[in-house]
Amino acid sequence: MQLQQLNVGNWDFSAEAHANGIIMGGVLSDHYQLKNRNYNVASGFGTKVNLNALLNKNQFSATLSHEFYRMFTWNGYDPGADLTTFTEEQIKTLDAQGDESQATMHISELRLDYRLAKRWFLTGSIQYFRRDTNYRYHKDVNSKSTSARLMATYVF
Repeated sequence: MQLQQLNVGNWDFSAEAHANGIIMGGVLSDHYQLKNRNYNVASGFGTKVNLNALLNKNQFSATLSHEFYRMFTWNGYDPGADLTTFTEEQIKTLDAQGDESQATMHISELRLDYRLAKRWFLTGSIQYFRRDTNYRYHKDVNSKSTSARLMATYVF
């Protein structure tokens, strides 16, 4: 869903909202570590909201966005199993999505773009990520991180 664009002087404002169901996705696991896999297979839903502001027909733009995901891992392995002792054959035939859990993720970002030339922009962004995972048979885990980027962007 996109809200109507609003024009105020040299500024253009718009907003967007999206929601979707996720049939099969992946969520980082803090406990399920088998061979090259460190994630749970999960299903759930997600939402995304963007607020946009453009100055002078894209000479400068600012975007504030937030994404939210809620993911559920339904089919776990036997909580008494020691995964570190599994043979190659047991790993291949293990019928589990990972650790039974519910994960919530939030991703917020502020992005600024300044036009340097016709197709070139100087782009800066700062992003905040937070994951809260509630495990059925393990201690809950919360993690967060922040990143900042400064880029030269070319638009095709």
